[in-house]
Amino acid sequence: MLYPNSSLLHGTNMKGNTALHIAARLGHLEMIRLLLNMVKERELEVDRSLVRMTNLKGDTALHEAVRNGHYEVSMLLIDEDRDLTCFVNNVGDSPLFLAVVLFMYLTLQGNQSKSTNKQTLPLLWNKRSYIIQFTSSHFKFLLPKHGLAITGADFVGKVLKKCPSSMVEADELGWIPLHCAAHLGNVEVVELFLEINHSSIVYIKDKQGMSALHILAKEGHVDVMKSIITKCPDTCELLDDKDRTALHVAVETALQGHAKILEMLARDPRTDKGALNKAGMTTVDIIRSRNQLWELEIVKLRCIEDKGSSTEFGKEGDKSDFRCTETENLYSHLQQPSQCPADTMRKKAFKMFLLFDSPAVGCSAASMFVHFLAAAWPRRLCFTYPTYCVTVLTELSFVGIALASVHGSLAVFPDNLGLANLATNSVLLSFSIPILYFCLKIGYNACYLFKGHGLFPEKGVLQERVKT
Repeated sequence: MLYPNSSLLHGTNMKGNTALHIAARLGHLEMIRLLLNMVKERELEVDRSLVRMTNLKGDTALHEAVRNGHYEVSMLLIDEDRDLTCFVNNVGDSPLFLAVVLFMYLTLQGNQSKSTNKQTLPLLWNKRSYIIQFTSSHFKFLLPKHGLAITGADFVGKVLKKCPSSMVEADELGWIPLHCAAHLGNVEVVELFLEINHSSIVYIKDKQGMSALHILAKEGHVDVMKSIITKCPDTCELLDDKDRTALHVAVETALQGHAKILEMLARDPRTDKGALNKAGMTTVDIIRSRNQLWELEIVKLRCIEDKGSSTEFGKEGDKSDFRCTETENLYSHLQQPSQCPADTMRKKAFKMFLLFDSPAVGCSAASMFVHFLAAAWPRRLCFTYPTYCVTVLTELSFVGIALASVHGSLAVFPDNLGLANLATNSVLLSFSIPILYFCLKIGYNACYLFKGHGLFPEKGVLQERVKT
């Protein structure tokens, strides 16, 4: 039917699909060969327009073949037009991206029970994000048909060789094929990407600022992380939009049950253990902040179980309700930002330190200013006012410095009151020495003054007065 009218080769239906699209979707290899041979026999100067035609969704015949898992059809189309691997559809998916997703999906589903059916697939992956929703909607009918017979890694390798630029093509979430492979945790495909271009592709981030290493840390794929860190060790220092390194993400993952990946990063000397996220927390801070919540979660769950089982026991149920209410209140209270007593004391002491130190610095600066001003003042206009002013400012500065030092020691040693008291006593002692000296000096001058005015008579004069 196609021979009399060659225009049917390029005819489309309501969805924009050509005969080649439909044959590629159904996997009819012989039909595709027939269509391609007809173009060659007719010597139609269409410049490969048939294999490059897209439907209303922007999909080429290669998209349809890859999406439906027809490996041989995909290879035939790529051999016909190598540039076909670089075409993207309306949502930004290249054939390489679809191939990686398909291969990973079939690999993961092969690890599931053979009795897994179409209805249970969405339930198994409902906690996954965009990528699993994507695979469930596009490839959920492939498992019963293909199993693991498809050699997806070979197809990915061939696509990469024919169109290397497709490695950096991102979808609407900023994910490149490497991110997809990292999310699903296949060492073979990730190493394939690294062998071709490991110098730059591992540093590409998605729209959330997460690199492939962040995604691997989040999903808990230890073996794949070792491959990337071995070849690109400086990826451990990459930060996402929340200023988190892969170690921060690994800690959060470890708190959900993937502790091996945290152990691997913690032992790696190239990992920065002191890196801070946007909340100013290190990995140790994150672990400490979660410990209390874990304990309270366990108590809360036990309390709920007690509440459900105590309805049969009358008064014991009321006591259980009371305990549950107290526990839930404590749980909600601890979920709010909490501070330990040492942190509270440190913050209060630091505030008092600033409160006393700032005026002390101000008085000291003002005293020096008065000194310089008095030195520049004409000598014929000398007066004693600057002297008193400088004296008052200096004394206030001394008092402020002493009090600031006391509270500074409390801020530095909040957990060790012995050292804090030692520092405080040394400051007070050094400050009391000049005070004691001035007191003795004033007392001596007072005695000398009283003696000069006869208020303290000599011993002989005093005896004569007693006799008379």
